[in-house]
Amino acid sequence: MLNLLIETLEVQGQYTVASGYDWLQGAQGRLFTKDMMLRFGVISDGLYEICRTQLEDHQHLFFLCEFSTRCWTLLRDCIGVDLPATDTLNWCIKWRCKSLLKKYIVYAAVVALIYHIWMARNICREENRVPAPCYIVNEVKSYIQNLYRSREWSSRYKHVVN
Repeated sequence: MLNLLIETLEVQGQYTVASGYDWLQGAQGRLFTKDMMLRFGVISDGLYEICRTQLEDHQHLFFLCEFSTRCWTLLRDCIGVDLPATDTLNWCIKWRCKSLLKKYIVYAAVVALIYHIWMARNICREENRVPAPCYIVNEVKSYIQNLYRSREWSSRYKHVVN
C-alpha cells in the first residue's frame, strides 16, 4: 500500500513523494556534497555553508547540522511524532502506526522536509541567504495540507480518511 501511495501522490507543479524518496535513496553517498567534491579535488573548502562548523556530508546536511536539527524539532512538534535523529526514512517504512493515514502524512512530511533542507542548502550556496527553519517547516505543512486536500488523495485514499 505504501508503494502505491509513493507512486501516485502528487501536487501539480511540485515534487512528488515518490520522486523525493527515490532521490534520497539513490542519492545517499552520491550527492554532490562538499565532502565528495573535496575527494575529487574540485573545491578546497568543505565546510557546510549554512552552519560553517563542519564538513558538508549527507548525515551532517540532513540530520546533524544545528539548522537541520532545528527543522526536525519543529516538524516533530508539528506532527506529534518522535522521529529519530538519523535514518528517518527507514524508520518511517518500519514504523507501526494504527492509523494508515497518519503514517502516510508523516512519511510525506519527512520526504518533504528532506527536500526543503536540500533546497535551503542550494539557496544558501546560490543567494548567500538561509531560509529560517520555521519557514521551511511551514512550507512542508503547506505541502501536506495541499496533498491532503488534493483530488488524487481524496479519491484514491477516501477509504483511509473515512
